[in-house]
Amino acid sequence: MAIRLDAVSHRYTSMDGSFFQAITDIHLELGQQKEMIALVGETGSGKSTLVQHFNALLTPSSGTVEVMGIKINQETVKAKSFKKTPIRQHVGLVFQFPEYQLFEETVLKDVSFGPKNLGLKENEAILKAKEALFQVGLNETYFERSPFQLSGGEKKRVSIAGILAMEPDILILDEPTSGLDPAGQKALMDLFLSIHQKTKTTMVFITHDMNVVYRYAKRILVMHQSKLVYDGTPQELYQMPELRTWNLDLPDSLKLQTFIAQTLQLKESLLESSVDDLITLIKEEGRL
Repeated sequence: MAIRLDAVSHRYTSMDGSFFQAITDIHLELGQQKEMIALVGETGSGKSTLVQHFNALLTPSSGTVEVMGIKINQETVKAKSFKKTPIRQHVGLVFQFPEYQLFEETVLKDVSFGPKNLGLKENEAILKAKEALFQVGLNETYFERSPFQLSGGEKKRVSIAGILAMEPDILILDEPTSGLDPAGQKALMDLFLSIHQKTKTTMVFITHDMNVVYRYAKRILVMHQSKLVYDGTPQELYQMPELRTWNLDLPDSLKLQTFIAQTLQLKESLLESSVDDLITLIKEEGRL
């Protein structure tokens, strides 16, 4: 198993000694099935805190995270032998705001930094960087440009390339489509899907957009009030009565199907039927 969380909790403590419980008693395994996984939940539910445990950006206040056999807890991180580099080679995290990851004077230098930090020679690191940039749809005309003079979408692609250049087994994407228009969102998510299919990389993406979840995720994790309350398929989630309690909504396509079914008073459960099945049912009842 690539990543395993066993009873993981994390609290943020302020200077005055007060604390905020961000995640509570999380048990989770992922990475073995090479899936496209959506992590959803309302703002403040603990999503970003959770994923920062996947590559040791955060250490659990209690419990243990295990990444590729490396244990991360309060005791192990104190050991002199503990190294975070191998963990971050296996698990890459792309932040919501790409500016947090961009710092070099040119795009090529920025993307090649990670591979060089892993010990590759400069020519090998540059080759990895070029391959990653091509992979995210940025050609050689971008190599010598400043990453800070790019558009928001281009900056996202550069930050993604910087992680892909390290060839991680698991890619974590924190709100990857935020700030993009619908066309930009689709282009970026299609890119992630293509990378996932070609490299067999497990991808976990945080999103508030249930339409994105519906189109791309095969597995959904739901955070609510610091706890992991659901881990399963989209189809099962959309039929759960707790959906509204967790402040989640149906994707637009299922809302439309529900409206059609209710308007035409169809007997079968809509959410158990595909669009094609629904059309067939309408035809059979002489409504089309």
